[in-house]
Amino acid sequence: MVRGTLGVLCATLLTGCLIPDDDVPAPPANPAISNVVGSVTLPKRIECDGPAEELALLGKLCGAETALVAWMGTDAEKGMATALGPPEGPVLLLYNRLDRDPGRANVAGEVKYSAYVLLSVGSDDVLRSWSRAEPVSSGQVTSEFVRFQACSAGWSAEGTFTWRSTTLRGSWGASRPC
Repeated sequence: MVRGTLGVLCATLLTGCLIPDDDVPAPPANPAISNVVGSVTLPKRIECDGPAEELALLGKLCGAETALVAWMGTDAEKGMATALGPPEGPVLLLYNRLDRDPGRANVAGEVKYSAYVLLSVGSDDVLRSWSRAEPVSSGQVTSEFVRFQACSAGWSAEGTFTWRSTTLRGSWGASRPC
């Protein structure tokens, strides 16, 4: 029953199966994305500003709600992954990583980030699709809370990313199911 419930939750949230031991392969951190500790002030949705042809490619990603998303662990020492956007895509793939195990500590200022725009969502696990997605060229993240544990809010941050000539910005609150 629990796995069935999680399977429905996973499909709804685009993140594949969120059974705690299932980790996704993690991309390397993108040195063009900075991270600082601070308060989240941006709305919990994706806002887009760019040329009409790029906005048309992004479709329903622009305006997508990001308040209640789930994160999965990655194969980094400690890492989180989430997909923001509609189930049919396009989506913004976000990953953070830490090269040590911090226990239960809030490590908002220590994590490093990578982000990708996946225009075409296929039938495969979306979070494993970063290698066929386009990396953002730069970004600035403000992390308020990053804690690697299940059953509670674990990742609260906001970011501004540059993809092609378009700026994507918004905040997200992600938790990991038990």
